[in-house]
Amino acid sequence: MEDTKYLNTFLYIAAILFIIGELIDWITFTFSRKPFYKRLLASALTSAPVDSIIFLHMLNRLNFGSLSLIVLGKVAGILMICQLWRKAARPIIGRP
Repeated sequence: MEDTKYLNTFLYIAAILFIIGELIDWITFTFSRKPFYKRLLASALTSAPVDSIIFLHMLNRLNFGSLSLIVLGKVAGILMICQLWRKAARPIIGRP
């Protein structure tokens, strides 16, 4: 019975965070006229702290250390993706 309670709580939190993240993404990608990788970065920099704060708060684990680690991990990952995207989108000189 206790396992079901935790699973239901986790699913509830995941659903709320998904909706919030999608809303932030929709706003960023709809109203920004920047290149794709810049919109991706702006979306991640906005949503990473927001959903991390909500996630940790709902689990009663919100503290500076946990928040910092989660946000830094998400931002590091998105920075790598943005660099790869920029590199792939850049034209190669001399390509036939």
